[in-house]
Amino acid sequence: MRTMLVALAALAFSSCASSKNGAAAEAELYGKEWKLTELNGKPVNATAERIPTIKFEKEGGRVSGYAGCNRMMGTFTVNGATLKFSPLAATKMACMGDNVETEYLSALAKVNAFGVDAGMLQLQEGEAIIAKFK
Repeated sequence: MRTMLVALAALAFSSCASSKNGAAAEAELYGKEWKLTELNGKPVNATAERIPTIKFEKEGGRVSGYAGCNRMMGTFTVNGATLKFSPLAATKMACMGDNVETEYLSALAKVNAFGVDAGMLQLQEGEAIIAKFK
């Protein structure tokens, strides 16, 4: 009996932090500026003012953000768990020092799916998670 209670409790807690995709994940995309925490499997080592971000606007399907040095903008489409970006435009400021901008923009161009897991946005290329945001 005790084992069954522990198993039920574990199931209840795991369902609270379950991953979302499709319409449930899409609802979480909007109204938030997501901050990049991981890119291509590596933690992002960025200072507070240089953390890449992304923001989705449902009206007009617009996406914008900060790429690490320059601002970026474009459009996106969502269909279930599928996410596609238009070619993204970016400002062209000269960037000094280390930043992840080129790798970040290249990764966004590959995105074709997404999900939200425990409050973290995950952008994917197929099954592979290529960027995580908080």
